[in-house]
Amino acid sequence: MADMPNPFAKADFLARPRNIVKPVLVGGSLTSPWVGMPIFLATICLVGCFYGYTREGPNGVYWLVYGVPLSLAVAVPGVAAAVVQLARRRWLEVTDDGFTILYRDRRRAYKDEQITGVSQRTHVRPEGGYWRWIRLDVHTEDGDESVPCSYLVPPGEGDPLFPLVDRVVRGMARRVVERQAEGARVEGGGWHYDRHGLHVHHGPQRGVYTPEELTCVGVHDQLMCVWRGIETEALLRVPDTSLNAHALGQIVWAFIENRPGLNEPIPGQPLGRLLFVRRGRDAGLAWFMVGFCFLLSLLFIPMSFSKAPLAGYLAFSGLIALFGAPAVWLILRASYLRLAFHQFGVTQPGRRRSLLYADVDRMTWYATFILLEPRAGVGGPSIRFSSVGISEDADVIGMRDHLATVIAQRWWEELGRGPVRWTKRMRLMQTGIEYCPAGFLVDGEPVTAPYHVTSYYLLQMHMDLFVTGAARPVV
Repeated sequence: MADMPNPFAKADFLARPRNIVKPVLVGGSLTSPWVGMPIFLATICLVGCFYGYTREGPNGVYWLVYGVPLSLAVAVPGVAAAVVQLARRRWLEVTDDGFTILYRDRRRAYKDEQITGVSQRTHVRPEGGYWRWIRLDVHTEDGDESVPCSYLVPPGEGDPLFPLVDRVVRGMARRVVERQAEGARVEGGGWHYDRHGLHVHHGPQRGVYTPEELTCVGVHDQLMCVWRGIETEALLRVPDTSLNAHALGQIVWAFIENRPGLNEPIPGQPLGRLLFVRRGRDAGLAWFMVGFCFLLSLLFIPMSFSKAPLAGYLAFSGLIALFGAPAVWLILRASYLRLAFHQFGVTQPGRRRSLLYADVDRMTWYATFILLEPRAGVGGPSIRFSSVGISEDADVIGMRDHLATVIAQRWWEELGRGPVRWTKRMRLMQTGIEYCPAGFLVDGEPVTAPYHVTSYYLLQMHMDLFVTGAARPVV
């Protein structure tokens, strides 16, 4: 596995920085669904009323009698929400050493040093862009305050508050590291960090851990994870959206980034530390089927009072068995069929199978099926995972791409010694891609296309290989 980059570098943030040229609306947006949805429904009702007004007969009277009150009943909450949003309307302006909140009739300025906590959350919209929620906890002469911010980032644009959040998080971590003797500290949910080290407040790992004991940190499964010593299980896992989680990551990384052996396997644990575990959706489907069987079984109660014939009991019993047997099988299957991804390899704990990433020869990855085959001479069985579905979140996609990169790097080295087999119909050559055109019964003779005239289109489980000049994909 290649050296681990800084997991908290600027380039790893979802939003990209850009210059601030105007204040950002962070409260009271009229694009909120609490405003838009009621008004949209009221508009639909009003259109119906207009339709009814232009019609003669009972239908027109029906629309007028019921449509107008319904429009008002739906519009009133929307108008009330719009009034509330306008009342809490405010803007945030980023300055060189802090930020300023702009209200309709006043301004309130804060310095970076006054910020004691940062929480952030991102929600990607299906239609593009994303919503950002940020909460800045500040300490002033008048006491502690909280500044909540919510705003929409349009598609194709960077987060306008990224420079502020990034600067504040890094500044908090730097102050704690540099001013430990002065009592600097940072707090989060269930932990705090001071000159004595990391304090874990709850659970079996409760205690104080010095910087020398902390050996690894990263964001996995939407959790900020911190490891101690040579342990494979994380010492602390907190949501990366929680208070000061990213500041904790920066602090730990400052102590370990230059430590010798950071990217080396743990003695006796060649797979390295456990990052995250993924299970399929078999259990969810199984429990749904169990619930359906339970509802069917309730029908036996009224059937017993109505003296239903034996055929009715047999029919319902067969229906319950039809759904119940697969449900039991899916529950048993889900109990052992899971994948545990580590730093340097993947395991199937339920089947006691493991494979280093560097030893993966071929990878097949679908939304419902994953197959990792070992290289010749490595030994051991393949890792096979199949389910009705697996959540393809950022961690899973990142691990898939990492495995593809490992295989591609090995192919690049092998390519210097000769052709590399890609699929049954394609080989990678030093001069280009060799492919066999598909025929009606048998494939055609191999053709080599230079790399600079080839391109591809990859979508889910389908890939097209194009060659310049060909009207259709060649493979």
